[in-house]
Amino acid sequence: MDYNDIKARLERLYLALNSRLDSNIESRIRVEHGVEGIYHTVSVSFDGGTDVADLGNKVGWIIGGIADLKDNLKNEVRRRGMSSGLIENKIKGSPHLQLIIDLANSQKHGYPLTKPERSGRSPKIVDIGTGLQGRTDKDNPSMSFSMDPFTGKFSSTGNVAIVISADIVDADDNYIMSLEDLIEGAMGQWQEIFELLKL
Repeated sequence: MDYNDIKARLERLYLALNSRLDSNIESRIRVEHGVEGIYHTVSVSFDGGTDVADLGNKVGWIIGGIADLKDNLKNEVRRRGMSSGLIENKIKGSPHLQLIIDLANSQKHGYPLTKPERSGRSPKIVDIGTGLQGRTDKDNPSMSFSMDPFTGKFSSTGNVAIVISADIVDADDNYIMSLEDLIEGAMGQWQEIFELLKL
């Protein structure tokens, strides 16, 4: 397999995207019991002791992988005799792709960027953590979960997973969007190019 082949790159990117989801929920549940005065307290978290640095690495891997498609797709369209302006126009019309590229450039060059940004928002990633998420789609129209807070026993049906979460904010810490919305929006834009190129 050619490491630089566009299909190989996409395969690696989808692996990175899937690394933000963990369906092995029960192994990640932490239940802590305590007493506050006359009350018994129960705290439940789904981080399983995950290191924030590890989560940050995964987020960086995903952001970089999505942003790196810019140059890979430009090369692919030129190889097919098309203009790389197709890719630049897609980026210019997509706040999601602009933010992704700015975030990737911040990882590479440091924050804040000294060269012009694509988004003009000086984005940064804050509040990286994990949370429980349920999703529905045409193949899985419903989902549910339950957990005994005393034992940590967990059961679910449908598409339920622990997901890496974070917020994207501007230089003044004004909320722009969630990491999940950023990834979904950017990949949706690239998906249009994938379909055009039949990748």
